Amino acid sequence: MFRFTIRDVLWLTVVIALSTVIVHDRWAASVAPLVLDGYCPVTLVRDRQWRRGDPQCQTLYQGRKYLFASKTEQELFQAAPTRFVPVYGGNDPVRHTDEKRESPGYRSYGLTFNARIYLFDSEESLHKFAANPAPYVQR
Repeated sequence: MFRFTIRDVLWLTVVIALSTVIVHDRWAASVAPLVLDGYCPVTLVRDRQWRRGDPQCQTLYQGRKYLFASKTEQELFQAAPTRFVPVYGGNDPVRHTDEKRESPGYRSYGLTFNARIYLFDSEESLHKFAANPAPYVQR
């Protein structure tokens, strides 16, 4: 017959809890949508350059996976994520404002404006924003 002390039970509880957290985090990272097709949001905002992110430098933020060009960019993002995430959660701001609906934007129709990332669902929507951004800019 096995005899467990309180210390044994507490240790086992900690091990199980940590294992559960690790498994959950890995699962969440594997199913989370990849933002900006894996390009680094920090280099886009800071340097206005599309640089591929490194899968070794990734962060989950608000249920989405972000990749970064290096650990430096990852740390900058983690210090102030709202500065680097796409406005409207990556949804098209024109559709959001004009039609009161959410429509996912795409990197191919993306731009930076006032050091923020905006994504659009079509070239038409992108041009409408570019012609008059004021109604769509999130403050």
